[in-house]
This record gives sequence, structure tokens and C-alpha cells, in this order.
Amino acid sequence: MSLRTIHPPPSLYGSTTF
Repeated sequence: MSLRTIHPPPSLYGSTTF
């Protein structure tokens, strides 16, 4: 769950997994 705070917004990934 900590990853959610460190990784950039899902928009950058295209809202795939995160």
C-alpha cells in the first residue's frame, strides 16, 4: 500500500493497474 504514495499518478501509466 506504501507504493500508492511513492508512485506517480495513475494517469501517467494510463490507469492500468494502479
